[in-house]
Amino acid sequence: MRSGRWWHSRPVKVRVLVSVLFILPIGLAITSPRAHASGLSIRVVGNHLVDGAGQTVRLIGSTRPGSVYTCKSNGYFTEGPWDQAAVDAMASWHFNAVRIPLNEDCWLGINGLPIAGGDLHGSAALYRADVHEFVAEIERDGMYPILDNRDAAPGTQQPILTAEMPDADHAPTFMASLAASFSGDPAVIFDLYNEPNHIPGTSQQQMACVRDGCAITDPQMGTYQSAGEQSLLDAVRGAGATQVVLESAPTYASDFRYWLQYTLNDPLGQVAASAHPYQAQYWLNTPAEWDAYLGPVLQRHPVVATELGERGCGYTYTDSFMSWADLHGVSYMPFGWIVWGGCDVSLISDYSGTPTSYGIGVRDHIAALFQWGPVAKNRVNNRGGTQWHTFVLVLNPLTYAEPLSAVLMDRLLDRASVSLNRWMRAR
Repeated sequence: MRSGRWWHSRPVKVRVLVSVLFILPIGLAITSPRAHASGLSIRVVGNHLVDGAGQTVRLIGSTRPGSVYTCKSNGYFTEGPWDQAAVDAMASWHFNAVRIPLNEDCWLGINGLPIAGGDLHGSAALYRADVHEFVAEIERDGMYPILDNRDAAPGTQQPILTAEMPDADHAPTFMASLAASFSGDPAVIFDLYNEPNHIPGTSQQQMACVRDGCAITDPQMGTYQSAGEQSLLDAVRGAGATQVVLESAPTYASDFRYWLQYTLNDPLGQVAASAHPYQAQYWLNTPAEWDAYLGPVLQRHPVVATELGERGCGYTYTDSFMSWADLHGVSYMPFGWIVWGGCDVSLISDYSGTPTSYGIGVRDHIAALFQWGPVAKNRVNNRGGTQWHTFVLVLNPLTYAEPLSAVLMDRLLDRASVSLNRWMRAR
C-alpha cells in the first residue's frame, strides 16, 4: 500500500470496508475510454464490441477527414497537422476511436494518384506509410482506428466522394491490400463502404445491392458494376485479416429496414452495423425511428454511428441521439474533427481541439460520461471492541462509463482516500 492513504492516517482501532456499488440501467453499455495504450484489440461478441480482456467497449470518437481528398487535390496526406500532438488533442476529448477515410487510388497508386507535389511526391508507398504512421499515433493514445473505404470510381477514372457504390474494378483489390497490410493489428476496424446512395430499385433491392453488388448508373461516372460489401469482406478475409468489419446501408447509411435480412455472411462473426444519423435526412430523424430501424439490429449486432450530426451549427439533434445511444449501448462518432472555417458539422476551430459552438455540445456530452460522482455512505458495526465502518460508493449510472479494471479500482480508492481522510480527521 502506498503511504498517505486513509488507512495509514490514524492509529485507531478501526476497520474500514469499502464497497463499490454500480447501478446500471438496462441497456446501458459500458464504454472503454483510452484503455490499454498498447496491445489494443477489439472484436464482436454477441451484440457488443469487447476488448482483449473481454470487457465491453463502446466506440466514442470522430472522423478525421483529409486523407481521402488531399492526395488527389494537392499531393499531401491529409489536411492540417496529424502529428502526435494533433492526435493527443482528439484523445483529450475522451475519444477512444478515430475514423480515417481512405482513397483507393492513392493507396493502390493508380490513375495518376497521388498527384505529384506535396509531402507524398506522387508516391503510393508514402501514402501507405503515412496511413500506418497515423494508425500508430492513434493507437499510442489508446484509441481504435477505423479505416474507411470512402470513395470509388471504375476503370481509369479518379475516385469521387459521392460515388453511389464501391467499384468492382478496384475496391476488392484495395480492401485486400489494406487488410493484408493491417492483418496483424487487432485494434483496426474496416469500414467497408462509407455511404451507399442513389442505388436503383426498391428499398429491399437497394439493401441487396449493398451486400451483393449491382449495376450502377452514376451521373458523373456513367454505368459501372459495383462491388457488394460481401465481396469486400471476402477480400478482407482472403487477405488473412480477422478484424471487425462494418456493414453500411442504403440511402447514405440510414435505411436499416432490410439490414438484418442482408447481413454479411462472415464465418468469424465479426460484423457490426455502420449508421449515419443526420438531422432531417432520410430514415434516422427521431427517437421513434431510431427505435424502429436501429433497435432490431442492435439486438443482434453492435451498432456504430460512424457519422452523426446536423446542419446550422446546433447540437440539439446530435445530443438527443447521443443520449439515446448512451441508453442503448450504441457507439457514436459525431462528424467531424476538421477545421473548415465554421461550425457546420465541424467540431473544432483549430487542431489543438478548441471546439466550435457545435463542438461544445459534443465535447461536453462526452465529458459528462467520464465525470466521477461517488457518494460515500457510512454504516458502523461494533464487533469485539472494534468499530467496523462500511462505506458504499454509489456511482451515477448515467455518468459512469468505465469497465471494472485494476486501473479503475485504484482510481476509485484514490477518490475514497480523499473522502475518508476527511472523515477520519473529523472523528
